[in-house]
Amino acid sequence: MMIDLHNLSFSYPNSPLVLENINLSIEQGEFIGIVGPNGGGKTTLLKLILGLLKPTQGTVLIKGLSPIKGREWIGYVPQFANFSRDYPISVMQAILLGRLGKTKRFFGYCKTDYQIADRVMQETYLTDLKHRALNTLSGGQLQRVLIARALACEPEILILDEPTANIDMRVEEDIFDLLKILNQRLSILVVSHDIGFISGYVKKVACLNKTLMCHSTEELTPNLIQNLYSNQTIHAIQHLHSH
Repeated sequence: MMIDLHNLSFSYPNSPLVLENINLSIEQGEFIGIVGPNGGGKTTLLKLILGLLKPTQGTVLIKGLSPIKGREWIGYVPQFANFSRDYPISVMQAILLGRLGKTKRFFGYCKTDYQIADRVMQETYLTDLKHRALNTLSGGQLQRVLIARALACEPEILILDEPTANIDMRVEEDIFDLLKILNQRLSILVVSHDIGFISGYVKKVACLNKTLMCHSTEELTPNLIQNLYSNQTIHAIQHLHSH
């Protein structure tokens, strides 16, 4: 078991529950999507898994350990919208940041760090861009840099928060094709608003709106999705995938 959430509840001080009685288990090699409306608790849930927040009730285990001890096995990709592109570093330097905490940074990066950075650049198709400045990259290229940075810590679990926000559908497909390949060796948890798109890639969908229900992709129906988003208006959009 890679991630195990048991009877998990959380509330911020002097506020009602944000999450209530959450139970979720993610096994080795699974690819799971978390979907739900804004304010449904998706980002809060990720912070609990990463050990940035403590549960009001229940437990979070990462490979049987507390989040503080277990998060060394996690590679995390934050929302693209929250990432500043103006920091004056190259693609290689950005990816090497994923080695912090894994290497003796006081003495500089070692040969192994550079070898790992080169390997994850090959995996994410960034080798030709290794010396490019971040502010010269397209949205899709930058997102692959963030994924490569997360891979540089050599995780067993990859967690991504809205990895395709603010990029076009063609690039979105490229990113998820990459995640599908990475899923051959990693467990993946991805937060997304686009149920229709991710259902073509993930094995299970965790529907979160304060409480959580897990479904296989075959079980997703318009009524289930409408109930998840309660009073919000839902539009179904057909995705045509072609190359």
